[in-house]
Amino acid sequence: MKKALILITLLTKLLTADTMWQGTIGKSKIYLSLPCDPSVKNDKKCSTASKYFFYGHYFYASSLQNIILSKVFVTKNNLAYKIQVINQGKIEEEFDLTYKNQQFKGFWSHNGKKLLVKLKKIKKIEDEIKEKHLAFKRLKVEKIKSLKKELVWIEEKHTNLKMFRLGNGFNAKVRNKLNPLFDKMQTEEALAILGCSDGAYNRGMSANDYQVVYLSNDILSLSHSASWYCDGLAHPSFGTSYKVFDLHSGKKYELEDLVTFAKKVPKKSDEYNEKWYHYTDVIRAKKLRELAFKAQNKPLKAMPSPDTYDPYDLTHWSSEDWVYTSKGIEIFLNFCEADRCFRGDSFLIPFSLLAPYKNKAFPYEFKR
Repeated sequence: MKKALILITLLTKLLTADTMWQGTIGKSKIYLSLPCDPSVKNDKKCSTASKYFFYGHYFYASSLQNIILSKVFVTKNNLAYKIQVINQGKIEEEFDLTYKNQQFKGFWSHNGKKLLVKLKKIKKIEDEIKEKHLAFKRLKVEKIKSLKKELVWIEEKHTNLKMFRLGNGFNAKVRNKLNPLFDKMQTEEALAILGCSDGAYNRGMSANDYQVVYLSNDILSLSHSASWYCDGLAHPSFGTSYKVFDLHSGKKYELEDLVTFAKKVPKKSDEYNEKWYHYTDVIRAKKLRELAFKAQNKPLKAMPSPDTYDPYDLTHWSSEDWVYTSKGIEIFLNFCEADRCFRGDSFLIPFSLLAPYKNKAFPYEFKR
């Protein structure tokens, strides 16, 4: 569910306030993100009348996890701020801040404890701040004896997020190309975890896992699964995405690199391309559905059920996820309702059925 996973990052960006403040609570270094800026006259996000805003947050430099600011009350011409952190209906923390001489000063209180707060506005981007504090360490080396290769598992300290890198046994060229990409993937996902909060103190990301689906001398298939509450719904959102790489060139494969269902496949582009979408939504979708149903000995017809989801519905086959395995290509269907998307059925299409449609440029045999 590629689109679902991307929503984590997009949601984090949408909830990120406009101004960043750096300073201390007592001796603890913090960063505060606010939905309005007292240094800007007539900021429409603030008001001279008492008003509260949502989606501000702060985090400690030592932990980096967002703590949600439940309410931000602004009074006295945008110069006085009362900020509350509410957990399970109870006010747990309060900031009483006054803006003067381009900085906030005031106090933070919690369970009768009161500490001095000093904050100055900074121009740094939140993700850049957090990225500098991320800490990665080698966790273990997984030996793949049958291939004489090693995967080096790396863990990020603040999130406990684990992901592998290519180690001994992989050629230097592909390591130099893919390991920096894996660095970036783990970093971006760690930042998404730190930005996802369910309530005041709870981490909104309940699961986040990278796994090797398939590994040979030629191909690497990996999966990334996540479950999160940071979108505010009553039930968690979840999804799994897949990536397939060539272990000689480092190329990330698209489905059309492996199989094609037309004499001439239109080129995919960032802009809307009617021919491309006709290919993916009609030509490719119909053929994948046909082969998948055939592989499972299912009749190629509608399969009525009490649910709104029907794997025969062609719309599910135009936005599928897929992964290369030892036996064939596995297709994962997604379907969406009003406010969320779900994983539907999965279909393993064996190489024996895919062989007639193999892309001639794909350098490896489809083992039957």
